[in-house]
Amino acid sequence: MNARSAGVVRAYQAQRDYPQLSLIIGSRFRLHALDVVLLCPTQAAYQELCRLSPMRGGAVTKAITS
Repeated sequence: MNARSAGVVRAYQAQRDYPQLSLIIGSRFRLHALDVVLLCPTQAAYQELCRLSPMRGGAVTKAITS
């Protein structure tokens, strides 16, 4: 497990203690001068993001609670 995925795992574990919170995983990509944020509201979306992230080589994945 790398440092990026460790934060997602910790967020998921914490979310189990607070079921009223929704956990949305996201990643920020910097494309030239443009920042693009991809949010993953479903497990399928997260799987697609995981396939995309290594291609970019430096994306930062974060857990967002709402």
